[in-house]
Amino acid sequence: MAETKKARLSREDWLYAGFRALVESGPEGLKAERIARALGTTKGSFYWHFKDVPDFKAQMLDLWQTRAFEDIVATVEQIDNPTQRLYALAENVTNPTEADVLNYGGHAAEPAIRAWARSDAGAARAVAEIDARRLGFLQKTLSEIGIQNPEFARVIYGAHIGMSTLSAGDGINNHSAMSSLLAAVVSIGEA
Repeated sequence: MAETKKARLSREDWLYAGFRALVESGPEGLKAERIARALGTTKGSFYWHFKDVPDFKAQMLDLWQTRAFEDIVATVEQIDNPTQRLYALAENVTNPTEADVLNYGGHAAEPAIRAWARSDAGAARAVAEIDARRLGFLQKTLSEIGIQNPEFARVIYGAHIGMSTLSAGDGINNHSAMSSLLAAVVSIGEA
């Protein structure tokens, strides 16, 4: 009887498993052996893709920065109307795709990464960078609507962070709540 060969794990398979481990177990879950066990393989495959665990963690953070900012902005920047762009941004961040839930843990990923950042300097730097980039994008978009006060961007972003934490705990989609907040802020700009 011929044995069936296991599919080789890609770098992304390991990174996605890392996000799931982070969501499920916190930063303690980001160990090569633990993730290998979850994937049903050996650590050898891990070390084929990553120099060591710190390299793995750095690549996780790089992927998160790409997914959590660059990919989203690339999608919504195509929308000329800044108000519609703002609502599209809210739609994107409050409604994770099925692939995002499967690969990254959906809404639970952001609070898990923020918790990790409290004890890891590399994660803290990545979170600070993402926060600054997101706030800058929000401020730019709001200013195009006519809202110059940067505090509104901070209020919206703070609500997003809080709602992500709530969703991670209760599973409730916050799209309606975020849309209501945006409608209130946009009405100020239109007044």
